[in-house]
Order: sequence, then C-alpha cells, then structure tokens
Amino acid sequence: MIGLRDVNSSSEAAQRTRVRASIYNCTEADVVLLVRARFAGNDGPTEPASAWRTLILPPRSEAVYSETAVLSATRHIALDVLDGQRAPQPYRPGERYPLLVAPRPAP
Repeated sequence: MIGLRDVNSSSEAAQRTRVRASIYNCTEADVVLLVRARFAGNDGPTEPASAWRTLILPPRSEAVYSETAVLSATRHIALDVLDGQRAPQPYRPGERYPLLVAPRPAP
C-alpha cells in the first residue's frame, strides 16, 4: 500500500504550474510505481500527459514526484499512478498485494 504525504502545486516565475507529490511506501517490500501528470485548463487538456516515470520505493521509504506544465493556461492537475508490477492496471487504494516471503525452516 502507498500513501500520499503531501500533494501541492505552485506557479513559477514564468507562470507555469508545477505539481509535487510525496509518495510513501507503507509496506515491508519494494514497490514499483509508474507516475505521470495531466494538466488541463478550463476547456480541457492544455497539453499531452507527461511521460511515465518509474519510482522504485524500498520498504518504508518516500519518493518525491514533480512535474512542470509547459503552458501557462493550466488550471487543473491530475496524477496517474499505476502499479509498475501490474501495469496498466491502476493502483487501487486498499487493495491487498501479496508480500512474497520465503517460508521459515522448521525448528
């Protein structure tokens, strides 16, 4: 399971919108995510979605994803997050993913 610690957006001096998200791995196993941003104005998309980025989060770690819009007409932002090990299925909050652990030897 992953968590979003912080998601915010800001405008740069060139009036381009920037989104930043802190993503936390809540599990005891590595998590691989594919993340991209989509920027839209009041009348629909202002530009194509950004390229997919791969984030690899070791157990109980955090990674920061950020993206900046090319055009200044951006008013709305969406982040797409996919489970990199099961893509193209979206990562579903609350879904249980198996943790593969080697069986313990008998005493």
